[in-house]
Amino acid sequence: MTIINVEWVRATKKGPPSNSVSINRVAEAIFERFQVQCDAKHVENHLRTVKHQWQIICIIQGESGFGWDDNMKMITCDKAIYDATVMAHKKYGPFLNKSIDHYDEMALVVGKDMAIGSFARTFAGIDLDDGNQDSVPIDCNNEETEETPHLYEEVMSMEEEGFDDDFLCSMFDYLSQMAAAAAPDHLFHLRNNFYLGSFQAAINNSDLPNLSPDDAVERDCLVYRSYIALGSYQLVINEIDSAAATPLQAVKLLALYLSNPHDKESTIASLKEWLADPAIGSNAILRLIAGIVFMHEEDYIEALKHTNAGGTMELHALNVQIFIKMHRSDYAERQLRVMQQIDEDHTLTQLANAWLNLAVGGSKIQEAYLIFQDFSEKYPMTGLILNGKAVCCMHMGNFDEAETLLLEALNKDAKDPETLANLVVCGLHLGKSSSRYLSQLKLTLPEHILVKRASSAEDSFERAVQSVA
Repeated sequence: MTIINVEWVRATKKGPPSNSVSINRVAEAIFERFQVQCDAKHVENHLRTVKHQWQIICIIQGESGFGWDDNMKMITCDKAIYDATVMAHKKYGPFLNKSIDHYDEMALVVGKDMAIGSFARTFAGIDLDDGNQDSVPIDCNNEETEETPHLYEEVMSMEEEGFDDDFLCSMFDYLSQMAAAAAPDHLFHLRNNFYLGSFQAAINNSDLPNLSPDDAVERDCLVYRSYIALGSYQLVINEIDSAAATPLQAVKLLALYLSNPHDKESTIASLKEWLADPAIGSNAILRLIAGIVFMHEEDYIEALKHTNAGGTMELHALNVQIFIKMHRSDYAERQLRVMQQIDEDHTLTQLANAWLNLAVGGSKIQEAYLIFQDFSEKYPMTGLILNGKAVCCMHMGNFDEAETLLLEALNKDAKDPETLANLVVCGLHLGKSSSRYLSQLKLTLPEHILVKRASSAEDSFERAVQSVA
């Protein structure tokens, strides 16, 4: 929004510039900053998004039961109103009980004051034609022109003389997403299968024609990561040679790390060496693998060094997982909000939302269950979905239903560590023996946290027995 505020100032200083001139200034600034050509239409699309957000804010502010915190720039309401509103209008959620980013700038650019003076003939000319029946019309010919001197003084006090780098970066990211969205996403179903734990389906449906070189590398990464998830580490190690692209080499490192837990040091040393290389250290897949490895090592600070900058939805989702493991649900929620701003309906956004709801507990458990239930209605049932529903059921005290779901998951993959671990916990609550599942878990994944805790408890018991013998 800062870049558009600059145009407001320039429009006020120099008289009414044409719409195309102001839009082109934004596009030119993007080019100067990033050396990337962008179409003025992309800038207009971004402004439509801003207008749409402002219209939602106006609708909420016009309803009863909502307050306004001017210091925090936040629409306030109690929990009952929040729950009812979000249930009826999910898109209102990001604007309730949270500070609204760039609120003042939005008010100046697309709020009621944008209809004032020459600026009204600049950016206000961009229509919001999205078919939204809740839209709030912006009157560019109202009687509030007498406020122009006040607004002029307010904007001039900002002393904005150039385009803000933070906003340029934001605009650049947006344009990149727009460019990606404009092209057909050949990997959508492959990614979705991988995210939801349908690994064999991801492998079976990976023969995709007409992929760009970058898409081909991403496809191969997803396929090999699917093999890793299925435990086929050696296949990945054997097939990825030293001439492969950096992302594939990173995936091979993950296979090496998981295949030999007793010799992790050399793999971690190689990973750190690659991360320190300026030529490849910023690669998104390499940073993702680093985050996964260091999270496994429970070195969360080191993991965040490489993932916290984000850049992909997977990196943002991994950040949510890391913060949850650190018991910092507040930071996890911030990451989730970033994901929701990028794509609220993305599979990873929904998964991250469910993870956070499970971590927070209480009334949020039902919301998490509904997310997994929605997945089960849209997509083929997977172990991940079944385990998600089962964990929600256990939180709600429905252990019989949880056991049914977990046994279904066990039929799909008898060696899945999370299914075995959840069956151990569920069995304990049902008063059933779970020793067989625990034994299987020890063989499948000796490093699992439940195995470590069980071993620690056994050691403590033995010491206690010996102390009284």
